[in-house]
Amino acid sequence: MDPTPPRRIAPAGPLTAIALLALALVLLDVANVRADEHDEDETPAPEVGETLEIERLGGDDRFATAILAAERAHPDGSEQAVMATGRDFADALVATVRSASLDAPLLLLPDRLRDDDRDALDGLGIERAVVAGGVTPVPYITEVDLARADVELTRVAGVTRYDTAARLATEDATAGEGGAQVVIASGEDFADAVTGSAIAAADQTPLLLTRRDALPDDTAAAIDRLGPDGTVVVGGTAAVADGVMDQLPDARRVAGDDRVATSVAAARERLDEGTDPSEVVVASGRSFPDALSAGALAASADAPLLLVEPAADPGGAAVEFVREHAAAIERLVVVGGPSAVPEQALGALEEAAGDGAAAEARHDETDANGQTDGDAEGDEESGNTEDTGNAEHEEGDEESGNTGDTGDTGEREPGAEEQADE
Repeated sequence: MDPTPPRRIAPAGPLTAIALLALALVLLDVANVRADEHDEDETPAPEVGETLEIERLGGDDRFATAILAAERAHPDGSEQAVMATGRDFADALVATVRSASLDAPLLLLPDRLRDDDRDALDGLGIERAVVAGGVTPVPYITEVDLARADVELTRVAGVTRYDTAARLATEDATAGEGGAQVVIASGEDFADAVTGSAIAAADQTPLLLTRRDALPDDTAAAIDRLGPDGTVVVGGTAAVADGVMDQLPDARRVAGDDRVATSVAAARERLDEGTDPSEVVVASGRSFPDALSAGALAASADAPLLLVEPAADPGGAAVEFVREHAAAIERLVVVGGPSAVPEQALGALEEAAGDGAAAEARHDETDANGQTDGDAEGDEESGNTEDTGNAEHEEGDEESGNTGDTGDTGEREPGAEEQADE
């Protein structure tokens, strides 16, 4: 039998070549799609500073910083201002709230006006001023200086700081009308009280001061006159004891483990109420003058206020807040110079913003692909621990306002509790 002749393969015709070319193009397109998907899965973290703007308002001292914050809050100026001493925190706390209710700049006063202070009064167009506090914190010579600067002065002062706060809170109130809440903060230590002033300023509600273990008579009388529906106590039991809180109408507590966490607790409440987090005001939690100026600015801008530690680690609660809201935060307005809020602290916040933005991008990509979020549900609840109710401050934190010098560290003057006595 003859062997089968070998099979001859005909050369490919024009149509076959076209079909092979089309198949190659399809395979190449699929490969490119898969490569793109791989690249999208590896979302790069934003570079530090790429997504977050930092604006610093820092003068040569606390008084100059307060001027910069006032000019930022009121770029068109104002005929009226609210003033208090920059040497002690108590009267300045309640002055912050009054400045918000009047939509007026808050200015901190030295004992004698300087050329920069006069220039600021002229630049802002100040013609009238409400001064909080007696002649011990704001002496008569300061009145003389203000009069020479053509500023008409109205002083609101009580026998004690608690009386001064009560007078400012009830000055425009109608007795027994009720309906508004009242904010209660410590009159002995500024650590959480500055957050209390920021809450009251933002809501334009009265701020009253208390001792830790006893509700002052002036404060109790003001509460009776105001007739509030509720009371917000700012700070843990190291600042305001449970026994005092029990005497307040329908009281609730806004507090964290330390001054930074307390400010974060208040900031989260602001966001829950609809405040836009695109701009966040930042100040040192260890310098009451800068923090109070920042509180007035935050109220004017309807922005949350974050207090931070003046260290490379600004505080875990602050870092976590920025990370959680990185996708929405566009700008940090820092009130105070590098000695108050160091560049290292800002770097930590910038890094947190970058981490948070990258995480948000990955989250959005996961949602777009229709995949589940895994443990995201648990992560969303992680921010609910900051309001600890009766949480104590960190050791040594609750009495921080009772020691230290009266320079630009912002700590209290010894024996300054009754500074408005005269």
